Amino acid sequence: MRSLHFDRVVLKLCHRSVIQRIRHWPANCTLNEMLVPKEKFLFWLTVAFFATLFLPPEMPVINNILIGAIFTVCLVFNPPAEKWLFLRNRRAVLFMLLFFILQLISAATSADHARAWSILAMRSPLLIFPLALGGIYVNSRIKSRMLFAYAVIVLVVSVCCGADAVRRSWVHHDMQWLYDDSLTKAIGRSSVYMAQIVVIAIFCFVWLLHKGIIKGRTRLLAGFGTIFLVLFHFLLASRTSLFVLYIAAIGYVFHLMTRGFRSAMWLIGSGLLVSITLFFTFPKTMNRMRQLEYLHFDYQSRGLESHYNMAVDSSQWNGANFRLAAWSCGWRVARQHLLAGVPLGDKQTILRQEYKARDFMFAYVRNRNLHNTWLDVLVNTGIAGSAIFLLAYLVLPVWITIRQGDWLGLAIVGAFAAALSTENWIDSSFGSVLLGFWLSLVSAWQTLPAARKATLPREEPAVHCP
Repeated sequence: MRSLHFDRVVLKLCHRSVIQRIRHWPANCTLNEMLVPKEKFLFWLTVAFFATLFLPPEMPVINNILIGAIFTVCLVFNPPAEKWLFLRNRRAVLFMLLFFILQLISAATSADHARAWSILAMRSPLLIFPLALGGIYVNSRIKSRMLFAYAVIVLVVSVCCGADAVRRSWVHHDMQWLYDDSLTKAIGRSSVYMAQIVVIAIFCFVWLLHKGIIKGRTRLLAGFGTIFLVLFHFLLASRTSLFVLYIAAIGYVFHLMTRGFRSAMWLIGSGLLVSITLFFTFPKTMNRMRQLEYLHFDYQSRGLESHYNMAVDSSQWNGANFRLAAWSCGWRVARQHLLAGVPLGDKQTILRQEYKARDFMFAYVRNRNLHNTWLDVLVNTGIAGSAIFLLAYLVLPVWITIRQGDWLGLAIVGAFAAALSTENWIDSSFGSVLLGFWLSLVSAWQTLPAARKATLPREEPAVHCP
C-alpha cells in the first residue's frame, strides 16, 4: 500500500508539472504564433496519446481510443484534394500502405487464420498512422510543440521510474533495481522500448535547444532534462540504443566543429568524462557490453540465459550469440521462400520447425522470434515485400530527410533502423505504434517541392500572441 501511495503522489506531482509547462509553452519559446483551432485540437490529442503510451500494458483501450481520435481528426484536418496531393507525393507513405496491403494478402493466405489476423491487428498502426499523418502537413508551429510535449512527458515518466527504482533498491538493499527492465517496472514496459522512447526524447530536446526555439527557464529545464535522460538511458542498458545515441552525439559534435562552434571541444571533453564516469559508477551496464565478447554459439547448448546481474561466460546464451543463432535459422527459412515468403500466420510455426531441426531447444521451448524486423519481413514476404518495407521505413525516409536538411528526422529514422535490426518491433502492438507514429510524423513535417506546393490552398491565418 505504501508503494502504491508513493507512486500516486509522484505521478500527481509530475502530471501538474507537465500540464503547467505545456500550457505556458508560448511564453517560453521564440514562436510568436498560436495554433489555429484544428491544430490545437490535434496537438492536445497527440499530447494525450503520448501520455497513454505509459499506461499499464493491460490497459490498451485508452490508447486505442486516442489513436482512433487522431485518425478521425486527421481525416477532416484538410480538404480531400490536399490530402491526396500529400499522399501522392510522399512515396515513403505510399510504400508503407503498399506493405500493409501485402500483409493483408499474407494473412488471407495463411493456414492459421486466427494467428494471422491476430498479428495483423497488432500491426494495424502501420496502416492507421500513415493514412492519418501522411495526408496532412505538420507545420513548424505544431511540430515544435509536439516535440516539446513529448520530451517533457518522457522526462517526467523517466523521473517517476527512477524514483520508484531508487525506492525499491533502498528497500531491498539491491542495486539491480536500477538497471534494465527493473528500472521501468513502475510502468510495465520493456527497457528496449523505453530506451528507444528516451533516445528520441533526447533528440527532441537537443533539436529544440540547438534551434533556439525554447528560451528562459524552459531552456534550463531542457538542458538538465537532457542530462538526466542520458543517465536514465545508460541505466536502461540497451546496447543498440546506446550505440545509436553515441553515434548521434559524435555526428552532432562533428557538425558543430564544421560550423566553427567553440563549444564543440567542450562537449567532446565533457562527453568523454561523463561516459567514463557512468561506466565506472554503474558497472552492471558493462555486463551487457561484455556479452559481445562471447559470440560463439552451439545450437545444442543447454546453457543458462545470461543476465546483467550475473557474471558472463562462454557457456551462457546471451543477447548477442542468441541473435546470431536465430538469424542463421531465419536466413535458412528465408532462402527456402525467397519469392513469396511464408504466410503471416504460419511464420512462427515454420521458424520453430527450423529451431527443432537444428536442436535449438533454447529458442524452440521459449518460442523466440527472430529478433530482427528486417529479417522477419524477408521471411514473411520474400524479396519483393522486403524491398517495399526497406523503401518505406529506411531508404526513402533517409533520402527525403537528407535532401531537406532535416537532421532530427534523419536521427529518428536512423534510431529505428538500428532498433529494427535487433528486435522484432512489428510483432508487438506497442512496437508497431511507435514505429508507425514516428515514421509517419517525420514524413508529415516534410515540405513539398515549390511547384507542387503552389497547388495547395492557402493556410488559415494563425493567431498572434498579444
